[in-house]
Amino acid sequence: MDLSQWRGCLALVTGASSGIGEATARRLAAAGLRVVLTARRVERLEKLCAELNAAGGEAQALALDISNGEQVDRVFAHIEQTWGGIDVLIANAGLGHYGPIAKVPREQWVEMRAVNLDGFMYCIQAALPQLKAKPKAQIVVMSSLNAHKVILGMPNVFYSATKAAMASLVEGLRMELAREKSRIKLGMISPGLVSTEFQHKAAKLDAAEKFDYRLDALSPDDIADMACYLLSTPPNVQIHDMIVRPIAQQN
Repeated sequence: MDLSQWRGCLALVTGASSGIGEATARRLAAAGLRVVLTARRVERLEKLCAELNAAGGEAQALALDISNGEQVDRVFAHIEQTWGGIDVLIANAGLGHYGPIAKVPREQWVEMRAVNLDGFMYCIQAALPQLKAKPKAQIVVMSSLNAHKVILGMPNVFYSATKAAMASLVEGLRMELAREKSRIKLGMISPGLVSTEFQHKAAKLDAAEKFDYRLDALSPDDIADMACYLLSTPPNVQIHDMIVRPIAQQN
């Protein structure tokens, strides 16, 4: 996929310390984008940055808990003052917990809402002024198949509710940007089963093979490919949502 149109541009990746966020950051840096990596686990970000910079990329790590609106504002202000703002936002950070509605602890659904909805909106609101100031800009939202259907146990129903609400926000934002005749492109990726720490931790499984053998799960690199494809499309082409499943996944 040709990302030459973005070479030298600045991309912010949330949730970049592992999984899909890490894989996407690696692809973007290899394609010549400057990348700002954010997550709560700073030590992992710094290790990833060191690898990317040693390979000839340009990466910077910033600690960020997207559920904290003040932190989000400070990070975006720092980016604007230091680098002149972002050209690409990869809105990847998210979390989920397993368990039935009747038993899921209150703090878990509060946390899912805080990250998957509040944190997403904090980042969108902070990013838009910077993106609107650029001649070309793009937002890629990492969502879930759960945004389109309830899948019992993957993770839980409240997680599906947060992702469905996110999909509504993305569609509303698309309409608002179109009404404004904005050139910001907006796309969402909705993966099915992906082999990541997110899934293994949420499912309380110790080994990836216990989780993945059933469906030959997608890899983070598979989803990073989808993000790069969205970025490679011509300026007038907007792919609004990509549903991506392992070939064996039935639901």
